[in-house]
Amino acid sequence: MDKETLKSLIISLKDSGMSYAEIAKKLRDDYNIVKDRSTVYNIYKRAKTEEDEKPKLDKLQSRMILYYYCLGYNMSEIYRELRERNYDVSYHDVRNIIQSNSEDIQEISEEILLRILRLIVLGEDVKNIVKSIKYGDLEIEEKKFKEYLAQAYTKLIREAVIRELIKVYVDTKDIAKTEVLRNVIKELDFTDVDAGVIKAKARS
Repeated sequence: MDKETLKSLIISLKDSGMSYAEIAKKLRDDYNIVKDRSTVYNIYKRAKTEEDEKPKLDKLQSRMILYYYCLGYNMSEIYRELRERNYDVSYHDVRNIIQSNSEDIQEISEEILLRILRLIVLGEDVKNIVKSIKYGDLEIEEKKFKEYLAQAYTKLIREAVIRELIKVYVDTKDIAKTEVLRNVIKELDFTDVDAGVIKAKARS
């Protein structure tokens, strides 16, 4: 383990609530790195001082970190990606950017979801959609793409159902006010429909 990674690990462990003695034990047991409590303390203090004195990341770097996170990469993976691309960032930088920008993360996630929705509506093949969701040359993680895809189709189906319910209301309001509409909503029940049923119907 190099010095920068060790410093980032110690900061992460200490900020998670571990004592210096517990960190020293974890380093020894999990990483075969022998450091006493005092050495761990000194590494942590020096690293924190360096972090405080280090210039803040620019907006582009911060945006990149948040976008990578929304593409399904965890903090360690983001840190490695950025280091491989020669960005001068620490794990501590990555974690702080992610933890302090929840609104931006939500905004980016919605941006990705809307892009997927538009492509579905345009009839784009799912295999092509996944290739188009990326930041630079970094493509979205498969698991994260499936989450967005499920959200997109759920939204489309919900909107389609609401359109049909509006039609029910418009067609029946003069004779039943909202009675028919309420009954239709009540009768809507998909508990008897599972993936196997859908798969079988798609084949027929």
